[in-house]
Amino acid sequence: VATCAVTVPILDATKFSLVDCSIATVTGTFVEGINSTGTFTTAISVTTAGSVTINLEEFSNTRMSGVLSTNLTLGQTSITIPFNFNGAGTIAGDQGQFYMSSNDAAGQGPNSGFCYGPTFTVVGANSPCPQNVVISANPALAYAPNALIKASNFISTQAPPAINISSSNSNRLTYQAGKSIVLSPGFSVNSGAVFTAKIAGCN
Repeated sequence: VATCAVTVPILDATKFSLVDCSIATVTGTFVEGINSTGTFTTAISVTTAGSVTINLEEFSNTRMSGVLSTNLTLGQTSITIPFNFNGAGTIAGDQGQFYMSSNDAAGQGPNSGFCYGPTFTVVGANSPCPQNVVISANPALAYAPNALIKASNFISTQAPPAINISSSNSNRLTYQAGKSIVLSPGFSVNSGAVFTAKIAGCN
């Protein structure tokens, strides 16, 4: 009776390794009551080129969401994940931490495939202003009357959804930026409400 040995390769499903998410670079602002967008850039080490899906969220909370579906290439050393921050109901001083995971990744977590990013702190609407503010939802729904939103560089709104300043939600709303204020198509101010766009510094 003849026998033979067959070697069956064990395929590794991972395509990249996480390096250190805690020193990731984060762009964006976290202002109380405002929905905003940003990016999360972190180092990786690609082991197998191919398509991957990477999820970004806030640890133990649901205010942060981001998904990146992309094709990795050998030699690639970083990824950038766009995210949305849901500021509704937040208050100045709230803190959170980024959490990244992927079924295509190895390393970092005890069971691999996830890592903890840097922390962030929600600032007040009238706090010393951030550099840029990008507003992706209706700020009037979350603001008390006479709200003032500041940025040292620029403020911009994104559509959809359109920003609708309603007299029933906020009597006055002011955007104050050092260089520019860009209002997306669909921006509107209802009768009875007062909206002001002002080019000025943070003071």
